[in-house]
Order: sequence, then structure tokens, then C-alpha cells
Amino acid sequence: MGQPAAAQSAVSNAATVPVPQIGSAPITAVAHPYAEPEDAQAAVDAAFAEARKTGRKVLIDFGANWCPDCRVLAGVLTHPAVSPWVDQTFSVVSVNVDHFNKNMDIAKKFGITITACRQ
Repeated sequence: MGQPAAAQSAVSNAATVPVPQIGSAPITAVAHPYAEPEDAQAAVDAAFAEARKTGRKVLIDFGANWCPDCRVLAGVLTHPAVSPWVDQTFSVVSVNVDHFNKNMDIAKKFGITITACRQ
């Protein structure tokens, strides 16, 4: 059985864009990576508009500033060894879901009913 189209696209994209290596470089959690929840839909719309212009994919990061894992993920995405690849490949938008009481309607539009934030 073949891979789903999205997986095939990721594999073909990986063949043309070198995947970054972090090695033993430290990852620093970002203190406040998520904007105020009220601005999320405009940010998502802007990321899709940018992606249409540039041909990049959209990466939507649903998280919260209180979530340690989310803050570390933001550190990975902004790490000097990773950020050039991320910027070349994706239009990234971070969506603040606060305590799962904000912007979950945006997540649901993409079929997401739960996020990885933990308390």
C-alpha cells in the first residue's frame, strides 16, 4: 500500500530541502511564543495568504504560553539550526488555545479536537 498524498509530498519535499540537524546544541524554551488569543484567526488567514504567494506549506502550532512542551517546540522552531529550513518550507502561525477555552474553533476547522498542551 502506498503512502497518503501528504506523506508522499513530505517525502518528496524532504528530498529537495535538506533537513536540519541540531546535534548536541541546546534548545531554549521561548518565554512567550503565543500572541493574544483574540488575534488568532487573522494570523491564520495571513499565514495562508503568505503560503499562497510563496508556495510554502502552512504549519499551525496550537499551544499556550503556560505549556512547557509548547514553549520548547517554539524553541526548536526558532533554533538557528532549524529556523532557516522552517522559514523556507513553511508559513508558521502559532495559535494560542490558552486553557483549551480559546481558538478551539480554529482547530476544529482543521479536524483537530484536542491539542498536545498539558497542565
